Amino acid sequence: MKKIVLWILVISWSVMIFCFSSQNADMSDKTSIGLTANIIKMADRIFDIRGLETDEDVEEIASFINGYIRKVAHFSIYCVLGILTISLANCYFNSKKSLLYALFYCLIYAISDEIHQLFVPGRAWMIMDVVIDFSGSILGNIIFYFLKRKKQ
Repeated sequence: MKKIVLWILVISWSVMIFCFSSQNADMSDKTSIGLTANIIKMADRIFDIRGLETDEDVEEIASFINGYIRKVAHFSIYCVLGILTISLANCYFNSKKSLLYALFYCLIYAISDEIHQLFVPGRAWMIMDVVIDFSGSILGNIIFYFLKRKKQ
């Protein structure tokens, strides 16, 4: 049962990444700027940030930090993919092989995701995104092994 659930999670997460990458540049920017604006509004409610009097103030800050938020999102999404793939591979292989298979899958998926974006209006191939994505998956694998070791 565990293997089936993990297969479903890995496939679902991969499809979700594909769907995000299928958004054209305008739609993707609107989505991420909207999310960034919501994060800023939440931070304002928690920390009472001065100078955020209007929605225009929030949008200005959101536009400024949006690129950074997008990179953190890339990293985080692939971190989860790394955890899911190493969990699945660990059901079939020893630690060393499962690590290699999980990282191989994440790297190939990150590369294929960037190639896919070549065919999406307004999107482009960015080697830095592959590096960020793969770094996130490496962290996911490290987290998995840290938690596994702590459990044992």
